[in-house]
Amino acid sequence: MNQEKLVTYILNGVEVPEGTPGALPYETAPIGPEGGLYQGGMTKGRPAYRAALFVDGGKVQEDKSVTAAITGGNISDASLEGGRIDSDNKHFNGVMVNDSDYAVKGLTMTADGSGGNDFKGFGSGVAVFGKSNVEVENLVYSAAGAVRHGVFAGGTKPEDNLTVTVRNSFIKADGSKYPSEAEGMSSCPWMLGISPDGHARATMCDGYSHVNYEKDILLSDGWGVLSVDDTGDTKEFGKYSIEMAVKDSVIDVTTESSDDPSCYATYSIGGCRNRFYNCVVGNGTGSEKFAQLKAALPDTGISYDYKTKKYGMTYAAVVANEHASAGWYDGCDVTTKYGVMYHKTNNVRYVPGAEDDSSATLPACGVTEVQNSTFNTNGAAFLVKACTPVIDVKNSRFNSDKGVIVQLMTCDDPGMGTPAFSEVLDPNAPVEKDPAYDPYNFNRKNQKLFRKFDVKNMIGDVQVSFTDCNYANGTALEGDCYNSINVLTNGEGMIWWGQNLVLSYDNCDIRGAMSSSVATHDAYSYYMVPADNPYGGIPVNAEGFEIAGKWDKPSFGPPMPMDEPGGPGAPDAGAGELPPMGDMPPMGDMPDMGGMPPMPEPKFFFTPDYDENGDLVVIGTEKLQPTLGCIIGKNATYLGGLTNTPAPTVNNGVWVSLKNGSTWTPAKTSYLTRLEVSADSRINGKVTVDGAEITVEPGKVYTGKIVVTA
Repeated sequence: MNQEKLVTYILNGVEVPEGTPGALPYETAPIGPEGGLYQGGMTKGRPAYRAALFVDGGKVQEDKSVTAAITGGNISDASLEGGRIDSDNKHFNGVMVNDSDYAVKGLTMTADGSGGNDFKGFGSGVAVFGKSNVEVENLVYSAAGAVRHGVFAGGTKPEDNLTVTVRNSFIKADGSKYPSEAEGMSSCPWMLGISPDGHARATMCDGYSHVNYEKDILLSDGWGVLSVDDTGDTKEFGKYSIEMAVKDSVIDVTTESSDDPSCYATYSIGGCRNRFYNCVVGNGTGSEKFAQLKAALPDTGISYDYKTKKYGMTYAAVVANEHASAGWYDGCDVTTKYGVMYHKTNNVRYVPGAEDDSSATLPACGVTEVQNSTFNTNGAAFLVKACTPVIDVKNSRFNSDKGVIVQLMTCDDPGMGTPAFSEVLDPNAPVEKDPAYDPYNFNRKNQKLFRKFDVKNMIGDVQVSFTDCNYANGTALEGDCYNSINVLTNGEGMIWWGQNLVLSYDNCDIRGAMSSSVATHDAYSYYMVPADNPYGGIPVNAEGFEIAGKWDKPSFGPPMPMDEPGGPGAPDAGAGELPPMGDMPPMGDMPDMGGMPPMPEPKFFFTPDYDENGDLVVIGTEKLQPTLGCIIGKNATYLGGLTNTPAPTVNNGVWVSLKNGSTWTPAKTSYLTRLEVSADSRINGKVTVDGAEITVEPGKVYTGKIVVTA
């Protein structure tokens, strides 16, 4: 079927909107997906790609390129060297490469207007598809507009071996300007603990791809910097569909458009592995590395300076689904609100003695590694939301303002389409025991991963190992490790009800608690008081006074409230309309929820009113006693923030193994369910087992109600 030609308007070398006085029109043939462009599961619509340069099959496609939009530079079938592209319009692409080996060197591009779809590279600076190997050097890309991204890599077939390498470059995506005019996602699902106010992923990698970044400055003002999404289905268990390696670079969030940004440095999902070497992640403006990288960039008239703040970056990584993983090596310096957040992660590592597992045929995979690096965080360095990561740490330092290194918690993701997370405020409220949970042995489960691999007796406990973190190396572990998992939640995605936190230390010095705990969130959007009314309660503020707002009854499950009118859940939205799935797996691919108690479904949901200062509107005069805390999308960043109180184990056992000269100095009471100490290791404190004080025997495995005090 013949398609109408597309028209691009150029004024003095700048791509501008139709109707701009004096602009000259340039017609191009459509660039269609049938030519091999990325077609993944999350792509939608048929984008009308318009590009300054389209290279396909090793040839510049003149009839599909608007080369008049390139000022200067030398164009050939092998490379674009130099040149500048300025777009003062939406949806315009810079360079698109399909089924070609190509080099882009010294290109400068500004993009001022909305992108079209970052799942497809629609509106990107450099987009690469198919059987391509593309080298990008000295790219300077500065964008202002929702879903406008610098680099896209989308490989539809694993055998295409798509590879993109970006060196000595500057990429900045400011999504706060201009309305979103994108197909599909234009912000982060709030349930990940990131505000939906951010509208740009600075880079995107989809499908099957190899992407390398070296000596780059990579910036976003909210949502994400180095994103992976719509990952291809791994063809062999333990292999990765997407490999991303980032070296000697600065990855950061900017605060020019918001004093309180919310952003991840990278997102790893499915069969994906993202690795960082000698990088600065967060709070990078004053770093020596930023100064060096900035000095090496060409003089383009674009400012490379930016504003940020400590802990402006929310996560160094979000690791989600199947055997996704991430790693930091060779002196990475990370400064983020939390370090790594784990969400629905099914990582696999077996232990000796499990003869009926799949370890003979399925390799360990999806392991998070931190080696010779530093994590500076406000909250937990490892924030595990009721899933099963495997974490290996070697000779690395953790500085947490809240003093927490590892936090295993009940999932506070309320699920797509759900209006709020809520939890009981009373930390002493009775908790139902999981009848299938074993606090003294590994909890196992048969699990199907990637919809086709049957994993037998997969370990359902979180495994964290530390090696060579000690005073001699300047990397002693000073902070707490908590397991606060329970069942009093409406959080979606919790695979196991009871879980153990398995902590192993090899040649380490530790000062802090390692304990079961009860935990509540540090902040809530509003609170609920029980009441005999159709809604089941009265909404109140932190002081207990009733607040104003709107009650709605969902027609198809509780919809997600959105701040902008017309969004899913708004009064003019279609009944039962669900929001875009975004970074979530298709509903048919959700983990098996067997053994988990049913989640409560609210008959009604409440959206509070706010005054001109952003404060809750108080309408009550009687002070009431709240029993439930609620968090809504407006306050997405409240998710994950906990205060722990060490407490005896219910469904949340903690194991501690000390070996090879490790020393643990407990700073507060710790409740364990399993303990093993080697002959050359020690605990500087008192140990009781089932109420009786003991002298720990080397190599003996203790189980029971174990309490360790200073």
